[in-house]
Amino acid sequence: LFVKQGPFKQLNAGAYFGFSTFFAGTWYRHTFGNADAVIASVGAMANGIKFSYSFDYTVSRLGIGNGGSHEFGILINLDNVVEAPSKYNDCFELFR
Repeated sequence: LFVKQGPFKQLNAGAYFGFSTFFAGTWYRHTFGNADAVIASVGAMANGIKFSYSFDYTVSRLGIGNGGSHEFGILINLDNVVEAPSKYNDCFELFR
């Protein structure tokens, strides 16, 4: 993922893997000129609800002494409560 807003640029590179109802992934966030964080994320999905936890391990000059960043998430997907058959592979299913 590449983000640019005015002079600010950020690159996030990583991957998520799904295992049945569980998922996990790692990311590296770099803000051109400043290595920022390594991110680990885990979670589970069931019945249109996704619970997740991620931790940003600070690798910038701030250092891990600041405690990093903990994030908890709850996503409720009301669009696809009933699964509809599709002839296409749904690559974005992991993010719903």
